[in-house]
Amino acid sequence: MDRGKCIEAVFGTSFSTTVSGTGSVIVTPTPSLLPFGTLVKLSGVPQHGSYFALWGNAASGTNNPLSFLVTNANPTVSSLFGTLNAGQFALTVLVNGLGTVATSPSANRFSSGQSVSLVALPDADQVFLYWSGDATGSQTNLTLAMTQSRTIIASFSRKPRLSLWECGGHPFFRGLRFLLHGEIGLRYQLERSSDLSTWTPRTIVTNVSGTIQFDDPTILINTQRFYRANAILP
Repeated sequence: MDRGKCIEAVFGTSFSTTVSGTGSVIVTPTPSLLPFGTLVKLSGVPQHGSYFALWGNAASGTNNPLSFLVTNANPTVSSLFGTLNAGQFALTVLVNGLGTVATSPSANRFSSGQSVSLVALPDADQVFLYWSGDATGSQTNLTLAMTQSRTIIASFSRKPRLSLWECGGHPFFRGLRFLLHGEIGLRYQLERSSDLSTWTPRTIVTNVSGTIQFDDPTILINTQRFYRANAILP
């Protein structure tokens, strides 16, 4: 102990899914261990002639996609897929980025010709980008007729958030320390500028726990400097 120290312990757990019926489950994020409090996004994807029916075990309900908060050790979420009746079609909504989609009426299978409305809802500080899959356009509201089974993809931005690391009220630690809050598993490029015009790459980090710290040991007190982070998408 040659100086005052702040230490944070991060605990994680495994997470698993099971499938009954003809379909699969997409899990985001997908690291080997998930920190306590991680929000996991589960999307049930039925095969041709099937529809997503419900979640079970550690989760419940028929919402698809499903946001699941990790608060217990080693949770397992089961999924059930059913067979479509004649004259029915399945609707599968996938989310790419930071946002959700509201469906009205809220269901995963519909009668032939039934009208369905989708509304893209970006998370705080994010924006909706576009629809893809069996739909197109960039308006947040989408209405379609279920004349076939459809898979709709809603793409949102993935802007991270930066904050000062403060231990005992002091953000300086051999320079300046930041916290980056973003998606688990994504890589981010951190840049800095003195004039908000010319940006210089600082470092590239991988977000393994939802929040990651980085230092700028070169900054001096009363020095004007700006920082930003950009997601490096696969």
